[in-house]
Amino acid sequence: MKKKGLIISLSAILVLSTLSFPLTIGINAFVLPSVYDETFLGEMKEKIKLLKEREGKRIILVGGSSIPFGVQSSLIEENISNYKVIDFGMYASLGSNVMLDFAKAKINKDDIVVFMPEQNIQTLSMYYNGSSLWQALDGDFSSFWLLSHDIRQRMYGDLYDFSRSKFKFTFQEKIKLDDTIYQKSSFDKYGDIKDGLATYNVMSNQVDPTMAISFDTNMLKDDFISYVNDFASYVRSKGASMYYRFAPMNRLAVEDESKLDSYYDFLNEKLNFEILGNPHNSIMDSEWFYDTNFHLNDAGAITNTKQLIKDIKLAIDDVSATNIVDPEKPEIIENEEDKDGDNSDVDCFSYQLQDDRYIITSITNEKENMIVPYRYQGKKVIAFNADVFAFHSNIKTIKIQDNIRYLYDYSFDGCSSLEKIYLENKNPASINIGAYLLDGCSADIYVPEEAYGSYIFNYNFAPYTSRIKK
Repeated sequence: MKKKGLIISLSAILVLSTLSFPLTIGINAFVLPSVYDETFLGEMKEKIKLLKEREGKRIILVGGSSIPFGVQSSLIEENISNYKVIDFGMYASLGSNVMLDFAKAKINKDDIVVFMPEQNIQTLSMYYNGSSLWQALDGDFSSFWLLSHDIRQRMYGDLYDFSRSKFKFTFQEKIKLDDTIYQKSSFDKYGDIKDGLATYNVMSNQVDPTMAISFDTNMLKDDFISYVNDFASYVRSKGASMYYRFAPMNRLAVEDESKLDSYYDFLNEKLNFEILGNPHNSIMDSEWFYDTNFHLNDAGAITNTKQLIKDIKLAIDDVSATNIVDPEKPEIIENEEDKDGDNSDVDCFSYQLQDDRYIITSITNEKENMIVPYRYQGKKVIAFNADVFAFHSNIKTIKIQDNIRYLYDYSFDGCSSLEKIYLENKNPASINIGAYLLDGCSADIYVPEEAYGSYIFNYNFAPYTSRIKK
């Protein structure tokens, strides 16, 4: 009996320990000091504070990061009298519904709310990223209660992973943000990206081909439209006005601009509030962009802001002049064209010439450890097609040098033995990457130690934070 009782007691202790460990980790999220305050997402709390505290008539710009990268709020205030501007654009991965929930914190009478989601299937849906949202709230979780009941319930499922990462960055390794634009110090007092940080288009060939821009009406789901319309009704109930405006779009990424008019008509019919301006004005030449098909550089932000001011003035019957000098298009700076790298596996692939550079089209000699070559026949290799490595089940490691600027979705699907993907590029902003790159494989991404912080807080690499190693 004693032996049986001991076994029962030990079993009970084991069960309680197993249950209490996740609970302890969960509590850590709220007990430990903030570790994400100085990151890009750390700015979210400042924007909520600005919205609550800034009095008077406001122009509130709600959406993703295309707003802080694409607007100069000071120019709006200089050209539209009696209005203060609040840049309430943040990281699109948080979710458009999340940004709208936060914006409800304080909508005042006579405010002008402009909703500018990026033309993307995620931002035009009820999608949200729980891990990013917890990071944005880290240090002051009071805004958690501003979110809808549904989002709060879903967030509980992401709390454990957030707590584990917070524990890691508290006790095991400190966050080092390195020299990256994706940190809180990059924002000015309005919530815009400071002038001088995004000077020209850094994307290879001036476009991110992993982020095509479509005007397919099937992207617009009924639940999303209902959510946005309900928000617009709330805005009107507060004595404020609401508008929709298309975010800036890289012309090179637009699949078929001829479909924009029918898309506009469909959207206009669905929304219970007005669309601001001509949507074709939001399709801009690639020279105006920075590191994604939605992020503008400094000059592009001025160009977009000038048009936004004209759109708002037209809506509120303001006939005053808009005195903004048109900037010149920034020159595209091509760096390191003479640089070379490791070409030891150059004969393991087949290639296709494209715009005087090579794209890898297939593997001709599969090995356990493969190196994507830097050059072929003297010309730079800039990408490999999405199906090159897919379903090659014997590959264990893949080394990708800084010549590769495109990483397509599902590129490693079916790579059952793949353990490590080495990215040698120290500047993640120069890599265009899809949101589903690692789907279908269990490999982790290994990056240079000195660039680790830049990767885990980079806009494009955010979906892979938990799988980035150094």
